[in-house]
Amino acid sequence: TSCSGSTRIEKVIRSSEPRVVKIGVVSKGRHGVCSGAIISSSGIILTCAHCFEGSVDKVFIKMSDGRAFPAQPLLIDEKRDLALIAPRSYVGEFPYFRFGDEPKIGQQVITMGSPMGMQHTVGIGYISNLIENKYVIHSAFVNPGNSGGPLVDLKGRLIGINEAMMRLDLFTLAQGLYMAINLKTIKEFLHV
Repeated sequence: TSCSGSTRIEKVIRSSEPRVVKIGVVSKGRHGVCSGAIISSSGIILTCAHCFEGSVDKVFIKMSDGRAFPAQPLLIDEKRDLALIAPRSYVGEFPYFRFGDEPKIGQQVITMGSPMGMQHTVGIGYISNLIENKYVIHSAFVNPGNSGGPLVDLKGRLIGINEAMMRLDLFTLAQGLYMAINLKTIKEFLHV
């Protein structure tokens, strides 16, 4: 704990929060919620492709300060389950995530996003496993609505994009095992 009373994790959460957005998707009258991570000063947002399945009528983003903007998908890669979206109109610069290093088993991590539509929600856990050069398995809670939200290290750097809760079978969720798309896959998608 620092002299000011804030822990390192609290500082990371506070500094990261403006870089996380809630994504609203309207499709044939139905509303869905995902999360996203701003990855450029122009407001490009990295999220999951499965957030935009089917015919999408409208997309909007809501910032941590409450501002909301209409948005549009720029690139959707269903194979990697990654997508880029951007605000339709905005003047100014956005705060954005920088990429961290490949995570290690046992490393402490933070998830951020809008599970069940509740913006500004965080989970704290550890890297449990690294699978098939694609997935980071971790124990920082995620729920529906966290899809596309950032997995960050204790320096506030992006190390994954949350994708799903692991399942034992079609009807049973595994407890405390969550999947994020790893940096290697993200960088392949972004061509960096």
